[in-house]
Amino acid sequence: AHSLDTDTLAKGLHLSRLHIAAALGKTAEVESILANADEELVSAQSQLLHRKPLHLAAAGGHVDVVRLLITHAEVDRDATDDTGRTALQVVQHILADDVGGEDGFKTNLEEVRKVLAQVRRDR
Repeated sequence: AHSLDTDTLAKGLHLSRLHIAAALGKTAEVESILANADEELVSAQSQLLHRKPLHLAAAGGHVDVVRLLITHAEVDRDATDDTGRTALQVVQHILADDVGGEDGFKTNLEEVRKVLAQVRRDR
């Protein structure tokens, strides 16, 4: 199987490396990018549905990446995509649609939902 790195994907999809790493659940790479990122990179929206890295990680069920992103000061936990939904609302929408998939994916989405809901309560 051929594996593309995040730089190649970022150029091809016109997304930042942070968006790609978050969408793919690459926790170590997200951590590295955040450690060296400026505010503009962290707050950038993708051209794909105008989603932030947090939206992409949440929709992918990447619990560790979501936890990492929400601890970063520059990440807006309440940012909305072009449909007006926060990352929490995106996850709730996916779960409400009862899309198919592996039980592990649904379990991860439920965990992401809990993590994001807790962040809202802690504010």
